[in-house]
Amino acid sequence: MLRKYEILYILKHDSPPEKTEAAKAKFRDIINNGGGLLVKEDVWGKKKLAFDVKKYSKGIFVLLVFLADPTLIAEIERNLKIHGEVLRYLTVKLTDKIDLEAEKAEKERWEAELGRRAQEQANMPKEEDAEEEEEKSARRAGDEDEEEDIEGEISDESDDANADEDQEN
Repeated sequence: MLRKYEILYILKHDSPPEKTEAAKAKFRDIINNGGGLLVKEDVWGKKKLAFDVKKYSKGIFVLLVFLADPTLIAEIERNLKIHGEVLRYLTVKLTDKIDLEAEKAEKERWEAELGRRAQEQANMPKEEDAEEEEEKSARRAGDEDEEEDIEGEISDESDDANADEDQEN
């Protein structure tokens, strides 16, 4: 009998992207090959942890929502425990009774949302380009502030020189 579960796991933040993707693919494959149905995979990204876990203060959070037989949970958790990239995980049983058709529809909605997001990202300029533009504009603004500071210092120096002359007279 299938039940609905969610697992939130935290991966090391300093791992190469290839290792992170491999870990995510491994857990997806365990669910799919074990007779489960992955409804949703949501990568929350890199977040600061409330406290250090295995000497890490940041981690990459991944949420999996899936349907599975209770025996599959033991296999997933065993793999989460021994995987070197996983800092911590939590498994929650959401419900005992599921509507399989509704869950499949939710999975299709999620996949459509992922496709829409991918298309939006393809149409948007790359983040690196946007970050470079922000840095350039910040540098320009910083240069203008420095010019104003220099002009202010020059006028302050001339005021000080005028005050010194007035005191001598």
